[in-house]
Amino acid sequence: MDGTATQHSIPAHSLAPGRNYQCQLTFSKTVDTDTASYAGVTAAAIFASVTHFELTTTGNPI
Repeated sequence: MDGTATQHSIPAHSLAPGRNYQCQLTFSKTVDTDTASYAGVTAAAIFASVTHFELTTTGNPI
């Protein structure tokens, strides 16, 4: 998803009925990189935000 997305659809039959899922959504943006300070190493400055949530499906468990 890009930074302008406001929704995402989970394809049908991807989740089992009657289940609880622990979910995590992470947004991150790389604001700077440095490949010159140490040979063979890439350093990065990143802003990130994480949201945890529970998702429960309907129906009888299989």
